[in-house]
Amino acid sequence: MTNKKIQKGGQPPLAITNGPTQSNQNEKQFVPVKRIPYDIQIFSFLCILGIIFRMIFARSTKDYATATIWGYSFSLLALMGLIISSFAISNKNQYSQGVIGFFKTMISNSLPIIFTLVIISLIVLQNISFYNQINSGKVADEYYSFSGVSAFLILVQVALVINFLLDKLKQYTGDKGNKGDIMAALASELNSVILILSVTNVAFIGMLQVILKYFSTDG
Repeated sequence: MTNKKIQKGGQPPLAITNGPTQSNQNEKQFVPVKRIPYDIQIFSFLCILGIIFRMIFARSTKDYATATIWGYSFSLLALMGLIISSFAISNKNQYSQGVIGFFKTMISNSLPIIFTLVIISLIVLQNISFYNQINSGKVADEYYSFSGVSAFLILVQVALVINFLLDKLKQYTGDKGNKGDIMAALASELNSVILILSVTNVAFIGMLQVILKYFSTDG
């Protein structure tokens, strides 16, 4: 019998595989695109559409108060939808922040929308109270000037509220770190601007109330 000698030592045989290399893996790593939720897109569009509807038809028709009530009421419904969306954004960090942190986040996210909601509601109630007087044109000419400026400020405020929500959404769904801090800073700045616009709009509503009550005719 012959003894078969098994060769020991040396390098192990190379295994040839068809798996992806490191470079191929890097090429296949795509950056996910974070899209804006459809509910925020729809409610934002409807909110701006209601204000534009009011601005166009209030001047082109004789029913100034009717166009204001219908247009702003449409925007109010859309703002309520945005409030629900802001609650959903706050709910994402509910378990990580605790109950108190959740309510603080919820209030901070919805406060600019609530300010805008209150302002538009006041204008709607004002037009309901002086409905016949406004529609018949028995108001001072200054009313239309101040009302037009107020409508423009509300449109700007609504646009800022939408940007505020988008910044908050990017803060929660985007990458952590410097980008999240930047989005939080932008949202904080927008919150301050919205507060200033809210105070300005309240002042214009007060001037409109004075004009309707003391500087307009009843017949």
